Amino acid sequence: MLGQELRDPYGVDGAADGLGLLPIETTFEREKITRGATFRFGSELSTPWAPLAHSAVSGYEIRHGHSGPVPAPGVTDPEGLGWVAGSVLGVTVHGVLESEDVMRALFGCVPAYSLDVAIDRLTDVVMANLDPRLIDGLAGLRARQDFRARACTCRNVRS
Repeated sequence: MLGQELRDPYGVDGAADGLGLLPIETTFEREKITRGATFRFGSELSTPWAPLAHSAVSGYEIRHGHSGPVPAPGVTDPEGLGWVAGSVLGVTVHGVLESEDVMRALFGCVPAYSLDVAIDRLTDVVMANLDPRLIDGLAGLRARQDFRARACTCRNVRS
């Protein structure tokens, strides 16, 4: 998605132009890759990624296909699991930004909450302030009259 083009010769996810932020292209394959992976950052990283040079992080891959250079960006990993161009970093390994070592290197500290906890808390706040009937209606799960349900809990505010 961060690259120039998404190719889909087998009709897996759909072909499209990428965002053009990295000089790479992605080709979807029939088979889905799901496996654990250890990713090691290369030595030639620009700001803001330079503190990650040579460090390793474990995560997982879950994707269809592969990505490769067009022509040749700075590869952050010799196995082709990541690329960098200026301030843009793209990796095929999920969980990189959940690593305490990566967070400490980039920001000088570790967040008080894990990503899972932060998403759970955000979900709780959204669900407490959103009318699920409206969402059901938008998704076509309820009759059209439910579309008039309030989207959020409102309070009277004097101006």
